Amino acid sequence: MKDKPINSNILSVIVPTYRRPELLQRAISSLYCQNIANLEVIIVDDERESSDVTEKMLLANRNSTIDIVYIKNTGKKGAASSRNLGVQVAKGRYITFLDDDDFILPGRYRRMLSELNGSSHKFVSTGRFYEKNDLSKIEIGPKQIFGNISLERINYANDIDIGFMLSKETFLDVGGFDLSLTNLEDWDFIIRLLKIGNGLKIEKFDYVVSIDSNRPRVSNDYFKGYEELLEKHGATFGKDWQSFMTAMICRLKNKYSLGTAIQLSRKFHCSKPLSVYMRFQAHKIKKIAQAARNSQQL
Repeated sequence: MKDKPINSNILSVIVPTYRRPELLQRAISSLYCQNIANLEVIIVDDERESSDVTEKMLLANRNSTIDIVYIKNTGKKGAASSRNLGVQVAKGRYITFLDDDDFILPGRYRRMLSELNGSSHKFVSTGRFYEKNDLSKIEIGPKQIFGNISLERINYANDIDIGFMLSKETFLDVGGFDLSLTNLEDWDFIIRLLKIGNGLKIEKFDYVVSIDSNRPRVSNDYFKGYEELLEKHGATFGKDWQSFMTAMICRLKNKYSLGTAIQLSRKFHCSKPLSVYMRFQAHKIKKIAQAARNSQQL
């Protein structure tokens, strides 16, 4: 017997998009398998010009059971701004996010809603896996954490994907995504969210992160996000965390030597910078060994 749809009193899914209509169609298609009553999908187009392909796709879905809303982001550009705009117009009691190049598996929203409804959790998330180059390869995200999520569990790395679910009221209370940040605004939001209460990560792998090897996902100025988070949250996490973030900034700038690690360890009176150096040296050796094995197989 089929499960009855959950009446979520409207769940709003915010999907920022920019010039990727084919991938957007795949993302939207994955929402049809959620078996959720009153599902609202808000597509926020970050394109400055008109997006005929996107609008034609919406016309094709006009008679669907999903309420699809299309709006253009006329303000500051970027995914964070588009997500904030989408939340502002959302009708749902609960909101969640889906990147236009990612997709989700059936049952995800049912599980998340059942855990979030009536609980004290500020948000609910699940596990993720990566599909590369149109499903030519699949990998589970390494070292994912599950269960109760507190501030101390994500301070050194954000393990919550962008598809987390929470109430619209909570999102607005926390202040939405910080548009002043260069990147890592999702990590910053989760930090601020966990300052007011814990979250939950369900041990189910149903958020699919798409990686195209021809499309870089990490910006060359990724270090700026670490610098901004260090300035914003340094007082919250203390010296060990400050030393770690400083070490990461040096590494992302390709200026992280053993000498630098020793200097930082002395400055902050802790061994964290040396641990970071040793970890990435080990990672570098592993990559070299893997490349050697690959060359032998050719």
